Amino acid sequence: MSALLTSRRRLFLQVLKLRHALARPVHNERKFVPRRAALYVPGNDERKLKKTEGLDVDCVIMDCEDGVALNRKVCAVSMVRPIV
Repeated sequence: MSALLTSRRRLFLQVLKLRHALARPVHNERKFVPRRAALYVPGNDERKLKKTEGLDVDCVIMDCEDGVALNRKVCAVSMVRPIV
């Protein structure tokens, strides 16, 4: 499991580097701000999804795959879809 999180973190950092490299300041456009904290939340836990609204994090990742049991994946997608 830790290898999966490490590969996700590595992919996340690569995406940030790519976005930063491609970000060109345009007049009246906000500057790219690298994210410092990413919070992974299982998409099938309504209490945790509601709690993320009040947290001071840079990025919330609502997980509908690895953090959710096989029999709850459809439920997770249906709970995350209206939020996104």
